[in-house]
Parts: sequence; structure tokens; C-alpha cells
Amino acid sequence: SAALGKLSHYDSPALWLDHFTSLWERFTCSVPAATVGKVIPDVSLFDHSRATAALATALFRYHQATDSLNEADVKASAPQKFLLITGDFFGIQNFIFSSGGSTNKAAAKLLRGRSFAVSILSELTADRLCRKLGLPVSSILLDAAGKFTLIAPNLPETLSGLAEVEEELNRWLMRQYFGEVSIGFSSVSASPTDFEKGKFPELWERLGKAADLKKYRKFDLADAGVVSEYLDSFDNTLSICPFCGKRLADLKTKGDQYLGDNETSCLICRDHIHLGARLIKSRTLAVIDAGASFAGNRLKEPLFGCYQLAFDLDKAITTELAGNGTLLHLVSLARAGEASDTSLAIRYISGFVPAYTPADEHDNRLLHGRGSDAKKLELIAMIKDGGAKSFQHIAKASLAQCLDSDDKFTGVEALGILKADVDNLGMLFSCGLPVERLNLSRLATFSRQLNSFFALYLPNLLASDIRFNNIYTVFAGGDDLFLIGPWNRIIEFAGELQKQFVRFACGNPDITISAGITVDKPGVPVPTVAEQAEQALEGSKHDGRNRLTLFGETVSWEEFAELLSKRDKIEEWQRTGKVGKALLYRLNELID
Repeated sequence: SAALGKLSHYDSPALWLDHFTSLWERFTCSVPAATVGKVIPDVSLFDHSRATAALATALFRYHQATDSLNEADVKASAPQKFLLITGDFFGIQNFIFSSGGSTNKAAAKLLRGRSFAVSILSELTADRLCRKLGLPVSSILLDAAGKFTLIAPNLPETLSGLAEVEEELNRWLMRQYFGEVSIGFSSVSASPTDFEKGKFPELWERLGKAADLKKYRKFDLADAGVVSEYLDSFDNTLSICPFCGKRLADLKTKGDQYLGDNETSCLICRDHIHLGARLIKSRTLAVIDAGASFAGNRLKEPLFGCYQLAFDLDKAITTELAGNGTLLHLVSLARAGEASDTSLAIRYISGFVPAYTPADEHDNRLLHGRGSDAKKLELIAMIKDGGAKSFQHIAKASLAQCLDSDDKFTGVEALGILKADVDNLGMLFSCGLPVERLNLSRLATFSRQLNSFFALYLPNLLASDIRFNNIYTVFAGGDDLFLIGPWNRIIEFAGELQKQFVRFACGNPDITISAGITVDKPGVPVPTVAEQAEQALEGSKHDGRNRLTLFGETVSWEEFAELLSKRDKIEEWQRTGKVGKALLYRLNELID
């Protein structure tokens, strides 16, 4: 009750519900919904109550619109009263790892901003649809990794609203990304009977097939066609954006604090760099109607043309915006290892980003290597307390101090890139439970817990374990993980990842994870390393799953643990002088 009394509401029922839903999740996500009688308490009270609320909302809206709000009609189970809707963000990999630019400047900020943009665009897609259909946020049951599912009333206006929103959002995406990414809505009608015990799997399978079909019809080619007036929009005094190499640079970005003097970019890339920079230290994020006027930071190009984002706005501004109805959401950005503002809805979408501390200025590893003195001084000058570490600094963290000197280091300065995801996830969702136990609440519980493992637990592990403090979260959510860090720490983390995932799955041998790791210099473009890591992950999948691919070799997790043990033994022999590097080089020659 104390936490409930502290919720910020700004006299807005919609904002209060958003904050209450987050509070309800924190307090009830680990409380079983049913404990009386012969039941398995495997559904959380949060997911059960949210599914119940979504069904009740859709049911009320259906009977209200059909003028059948009476006991007999409400109890009737045969009519197709519900519409189960899923939304998919297609092209996430292309979105985050877009290539073609002529510069690698601000690579970390751009990568972080693009990753965050995927999360927020997915959330805003669901938000836009709910607002169009007149549904509360509690109607969204699943929302992770660019995909969401909600329940709506099966009405003609629902279907028309669905088509209108899909067309509206894809027009904006086509204009900004030229077909590289798109959004697709799929839906199936359902009766109350379809949600009953033993019958829900068939409904879920129908929705899955509709979603699969949508993947091959991402947008209307006749409508997408030619991007009109593209060439006419060029400014002879500017060039193509140096970051994406696709969109036109815009004069509105000239002299922007995130780009530097006399530099320009397209509005989208500027906004992604802005997002990547602000996410590090910002405590709150406001989603505002794009037509609202307010003082403070903002995007140059509102998302979908109707959503504006702003970080850490003064309370007076948010109160004013809430009063005139233009403050749509206000959330606390939760970061690993830090306390959050519990009076607001909490979003775990920032991951973990290594930040500079005053001690970094005295890290002798920055002076190691063949680089020029000017380059070494530049690395030191880049250190700003609390700012995100560059990939060059993260690569330096892979060096190890020599036992005989504080100023000498050994090792290779390189980045390790890790990609991982859960094996056979679609099968787990559709066949992971017996037919008689598969229902909407259990799906919601499984999806939320899986997302929490990647989006909440792992970033906290990176923040709390000193071994992994220099590992950078590109994205972590749904069933996906993409990390960049010192190459040796990434290898060490891979073993810890598998160990913790086995614990999360309670040792279930049918719930497994695969990963791929590549090693590169910090100057290699991010799209290149991302593609290499994806190929390594595909190698693990192709060779039977539940595996790791590293240095071009694929092994089971058991074999990997054994190899790490042998590595440790060889390192011990080296430290005690039993073997030297010359022997290791000779062994490599023998292997070749």
C-alpha cells in the first residue's frame, strides 16, 4: 500500500494505469495465481490477472458495441467475440546493423541508439494500435524482441483500424528506411470456447500460421513502389548522410552537439546518436504527442510522425504536458545495479554499458602497444567520468598485466563479439507444454520470464561481476543476446551464460541455448562483426544446437568447459615456468 500511494498519476487515468501495471508486475510476478487444490502453481498472479483483464476488456467492448450487454449473451460461448492480434517488427538485424556509411565515428552511440530505437518502436507500435482501437495497455499480453500480442473485440471497426494503423506506420517506415524494415499485423478471430482447456493450442497455431504468412507480405509493392521526389529532395550544398549512406543529410543537424562543428547527418541518424548518448545517464523518458510544445531535448524526426521523446524533463514540464493530455507515457529507465524511480513505470531497456571511472585515467594499459603517443593521449582524453567507454578502451581491457612488472602487459587488444539465442523457441512455445496445460497465461508467464532473463538478469550479472564489467550490451531481450567486450572476457562469459541459462531452465535438457563468438580489432565496422558473429551462431545451430562456435570450431558446451579447464592448466604451467611460449608455438605448428 505504501508503494501504491507513491505512484505518480498527474490526474491521468491512462498514466496511472501504466505505472500501476509496472508496480503490479514487481509485486506479483513471482506470486502463483492459484495454490488451492490439486494445481501446479506455475502461472504468476501478474500474468493471470493481466490476461483476465484483457479478456474482460475485449468482452465488454464487444457486447457494448453489439448492444448485447446482458447476462445471456455474455455467457454465450459460441460467437466469435475476440480478435487475437500479433504485431511483428521485420528487419531488426538490418535496422540495428545498417551499413553503407563512410564513417565509423560515434559507432558505439549509433549502435546503442539503434538498438534502443527497435525496442521503443515496437512499444509505440503496440501503443498506436491500442489508442486506435480504444484499448488500455493491459490488453497487451506479450511484448518482447520486436513482437507483441494483444486481445481486442472482434468488430468491423477493429479490423479497419488494424489495417489503417498498419498502412500508416509502414508509410512512415518506407519513407525513412526505404523498405529495409516494416511492421506486420496478423489476426485471428476466436470464441470464448477457443480459450478453454485443451482447445487453446489450436487457436495459437492458427495465429502462428497467420503471422508466418505475413512475413512474405511485409508491405504492398504497388503502394511502396517508387519513392517519389527522392532526387529532387537533394540539397546541392550537402551530401548523403555519412553514418547510414542512404538518407540525405539535413541542414537541421548542422552544428548539432552530437555531431560536431559544421558536420551534418540525416535526421534519423542524428536521433539515434542522440538516443545512444542520452541513455547512459538519463533517469526518465517521456513519450509526448509530437504536436505538443515544450522546452527541452527532443528528436529531430518524431517516431512514426506522431511520437516525440525527451529525457529527464523537469517535473513542471511533465505536469503541464499531462494536464493538457499530451504526455502519453513517463517511464523510469532502469539500469543494471542502480535503483529506479518506483513512482513511475519501470522499463528495463537500457542493458548494461561500461562507463568510465576516474580510475581509468591511470590505467597503464592505455599506454601499451605500438600506437603513437598522440593516439595514446587521445585515448586518455576520451575518458569522461560516467560516459560510455569506446570500443578502443574495451579492447584494451583484454590485456593482462605481466607478473614481473606493473607497466608491462601481455595479450592481444581485440574485441569479442557474442551472439546467442534460445534453441527451437517456436517449438517451445507451441509444443513445450502438454495440450491440456497450454493457455494464454502460461504463454505470457514463459515469455515474460524468458525476456527478463536476457533483459534484466544478464545485464545485472555484467554490472555485478567484476570479470564482466567491460562487456557492452548491444541488445538483450526476448530470446536474443548480442554482446561486445574484451575478447578473453567474452569467452569466459560464454561459459557463465550457459551455466546460468541451465539454472534458469531448471536443468531441463530440452531448453537449451546456442552461441557464436568472433574476434576482431575495434576499428572493424560493426555491421561486419555482426555478420561474422551471426555466421558463427548459425554454425552452432547447423551442427546440432546447444553448442558454441569459436575460432571457427563448433563444440558442445561440455566440450567447451573441458577446453577451458585445459586452457587454465596450460596457463598455470606457464606461470610456474613448466612450459614456455616456444612449446605452444611448436604445438600449433604440429597441429597445422
